[in-house]
Amino acid sequence: MHNSFRFSATFEYRDFYPIAMRHFIILILFALLISSCKNSVLLGNRDQETDTIANTGDTILSRTYYEKGVLKSVSQMKNGQRNGLTRNYYQNGALLSEIYYTNGLRNGIAVDYYREGGVHARIPYRNDLKEGDAVWYYPSGKPYRITPYRKDVIDGIQRFYYKSGQLQAEVPWKNGQRGAGLKEFTESGRLINEPSIIVKPERLSDILILHLSLSDGSRKVTFYQGQLTEGKYLNHNLRQLKTVDGKSTIQVLLSETEAPIAEFHIVAIKETSLRNQQILYKTYRYSLTSSSD
Repeated sequence: MHNSFRFSATFEYRDFYPIAMRHFIILILFALLISSCKNSVLLGNRDQETDTIANTGDTILSRTYYEKGVLKSVSQMKNGQRNGLTRNYYQNGALLSEIYYTNGLRNGIAVDYYREGGVHARIPYRNDLKEGDAVWYYPSGKPYRITPYRKDVIDGIQRFYYKSGQLQAEVPWKNGQRGAGLKEFTESGRLINEPSIIVKPERLSDILILHLSLSDGSRKVTFYQGQLTEGKYLNHNLRQLKTVDGKSTIQVLLSETEAPIAEFHIVAIKETSLRNQQILYKTYRYSLTSSSD
């Protein structure tokens, strides 16, 4: 009886071992199969799980997902980089944007869409840099803003429009810097007058005080001292002046002024009623014997 029990136990152990091995091998093969369809790729500096839904040579068509498993994007990939059309989606399934890539760089017209449908923007790219006129649209399909780009910076005349299609404003730019010469229009097409910088000198013994304000009395303004690039465009060399309720001052010790005429370069940046930044520039000269604009 004792020997029979030992034989039975040995037989059951030897019988279980090959069955377990077969199950283990099947699990490994299944895991390899899953990993061949799930690939971790670098998209926009972030690792995201993708499903390979087509694989032709070195080109992979893959999908990325939001946290809850909702489709986020469908991209053509080549050698680990986007290469071809990429479509992005809102979490409600609506198309968010589409753009072509070449070796991971955006090229061509990127199209953004409103969640409810319709084109929101068309932005031209060349080797991942904005190049050309980018156009933003109202939901109605009429343009809202047209911005010219050169090598990814704004360069040229930027235009804004009312919902009616009437031109609202023209804003000059150069090399990514806003310039003086803003033109704004009413919805009926009338040009809105531009204010000017008012300088009122006050001389106290050996101190000259220049009181600064705008001709339209605007309080939404900040004054600076310095020269504009080409006499028109902002730069980083301007010195901001303390401005309170639309007014500022410049104070100078005349004893430290060797030239018979002191020259001041004054810049004002005003926020208009149409929420544009208006740049105003004035060169003011003051004589030791009399003042002059």
